[in-house]
Amino acid sequence: MNAHVRADFGSVSVSIHRLDAATGLDLDLGTDALHLLVARGGDLRIVLRPHEGGTVSRSATGPQPAADEWPATAGRTASQVCDGEGALLHSLADCELFTAEGCESVVISVPLELAAELEGFSDVGTAPLLLAGTPMLLMPMAAFASQAARGDGASASALSVYYVEKLIQEMMLGIVAHTARISRVLTPRDAYSDALDVIAAQYADPTLSSDRIAATVNMSRRQLERLFARRGASIRGTLRSVRVQQAAELLQDETYDALSTARIAQHVGYGGASSLARAFAQEGYDSPSALRSGARAAS
Repeated sequence: MNAHVRADFGSVSVSIHRLDAATGLDLDLGTDALHLLVARGGDLRIVLRPHEGGTVSRSATGPQPAADEWPATAGRTASQVCDGEGALLHSLADCELFTAEGCESVVISVPLELAAELEGFSDVGTAPLLLAGTPMLLMPMAAFASQAARGDGASASALSVYYVEKLIQEMMLGIVAHTARISRVLTPRDAYSDALDVIAAQYADPTLSSDRIAATVNMSRRQLERLFARRGASIRGTLRSVRVQQAAELLQDETYDALSTARIAQHVGYGGASSLARAFAQEGYDSPSALRSGARAAS
């Protein structure tokens, strides 16, 4: 009998399905989330029922199973995910999994907007996007998410849930950014988008600097600054804006009341509460404490 485990960590959810040999499973994946599906211990076939207007199939690489090993999929989009590989999915209303020999599927879901600004993300359509090159983070992320989901969530503190949510989001961003960069030729426009990707993925690192961001996208800092200037922005200002926005979200969410302003500052890359307060002022916000108090008074 197929087994199922599900756990939620803030905006992140993890679903683990153990499928017996020669069985299938219906998945209800919402349209407001990005889903990473990982096959462990066997191969999976993902089958989408036809949507109005049709779908575009992305064929899997590698050997395909014999025709008599899978249920008939005529008229439907089907892709194979081999053991140890993964696929990105979103905007799916109707998806089925099939396995011939039995395996475990790990489905990690994060808000769609988390990666919506990453260059190349729009390429993930209604059909599964198989992850070329098997990103280094894929299996460690699946193992971490699986262990967290199987833990005792009822006794987890708000702080623990926050850390799990944060780690999974960061790893998902890394996988999406890796996939989007495959087989792309770097152009000045791409360098700007890649710099935004770096900021989105690494803003919590207090050592992240304009020089390091530029080096990551293979440009000099002066060249990259010019690209930002053409858009009325700067590297440093964009990094500050992202950090402040992330801090503001945490301060207004009562789930994270256990985190002090100083701790939230550290989580978004600042050394302490005073540095965060200065950044808030530069971005036109009230003080962090005033923002948190106002959110609580309005709730």
